[in-house]
Amino acid sequence: MKRIHLLFLAPLLMAACQSKPTTETVAASADSALKLPYTLKKERVWEMNTDGHNLQTALNAIKAFEKNDTTAMKDLIADSIQVYYEGGEFKGKRADFLKAIKQEMDMYKNLQIDMEDWESVISKDKSEEWVGMWYKQKWQNDKGKTDSLQVYNDVQLKGGKLVRWVDYSRHYTPAK
Repeated sequence: MKRIHLLFLAPLLMAACQSKPTTETVAASADSALKLPYTLKKERVWEMNTDGHNLQTALNAIKAFEKNDTTAMKDLIADSIQVYYEGGEFKGKRADFLKAIKQEMDMYKNLQIDMEDWESVISKDKSEEWVGMWYKQKWQNDKGKTDSLQVYNDVQLKGGKLVRWVDYSRHYTPAK
């Protein structure tokens, strides 16, 4: 009876010992098989960032914006920051950014963020770390009219602080 078990066990052991292609090998062979219409100047290889500190920092920054709390935001931003938003950009010192964002935040009343998803990634060579966030933003203006945006933010972090904030937003079509 022991010999029969060994006969069944041998093929299983042989199959288990064979090397299988890694995810990277599969991805690389899949990319080489594709005929992509664009090429990148620099290969970008990203992986999920399992360290939750960047995600925590990015979400805390959005929460500080929602609560109009520049004091909380101050600790999350690097000495200088670049911000790109619909219709403009800001490049400068943290203190100047906080003054500008305070004016922006004062225009919103009853601001609410409805977070839909997020993703924290890090480049394979560990040179870049980003957090992407998808959410709906609702508020009232100074006349009490409600408005909303669908927003996607990409924030880059270095040393646990925000250094770049890219804001993409879509206005909703007014109801007829």
